[in-house]
Amino acid sequence: MIVEVAHRTGVRPERPLSMAVIASLIAIVGSPIAAATVTLLGFLGSWSHRVSS
Repeated sequence: MIVEVAHRTGVRPERPLSMAVIASLIAIVGSPIAAATVTLLGFLGSWSHRVSS
């Protein structure tokens, strides 16, 4: 799909494909961090700590 759209718009397909690979890598790496943050906020919420003012 990315290659087809790149060809239609006149863009070399290497650039959009590399951007898609980098974005998926960031999403995979960032996912455990997001889960840990939500867990930490859950623990802090149960101890009645306020995260914001």
